[in-house]
Amino acid sequence: MALRRRTRFILLGLLALLALSPISPLYWWLAHIYYEPAKREAMQFCESLTPQIETSRRETGTYPSAADPAWLRGRRIPKLIRPKHFYMPTATSYILYFWNPGDFMDDFWALDGATKQWSNYDSEKPRD
Repeated sequence: MALRRRTRFILLGLLALLALSPISPLYWWLAHIYYEPAKREAMQFCESLTPQIETSRRETGTYPSAADPAWLRGRRIPKLIRPKHFYMPTATSYILYFWNPGDFMDDFWALDGATKQWSNYDSEKPRD
């Protein structure tokens, strides 16, 4: 009887570990729920920078080649925003971006400055 209870306990423990491992859909569902507020906060942060970026373009004629530290000064930076990696100029516009660890595959979120539309896809994080 004790052996049966012990076996049942071990089996339940293994099932719980499997359910909460990164190979489980349950893990990714819970991660999505956990990171969704942080993703929304990062999106709002990026969207709030567009007026400053557009002002810079109007003043200089081109989009900034790098993020201006003044954009971040005095602001609380969301946890998904990496200050060294969130802005990239393009030939005709710019992209504001971040990675969301709560998304299974398409974890890279990018705001296209030309269309003001968000898209997401899979991308490697920089190593810094």
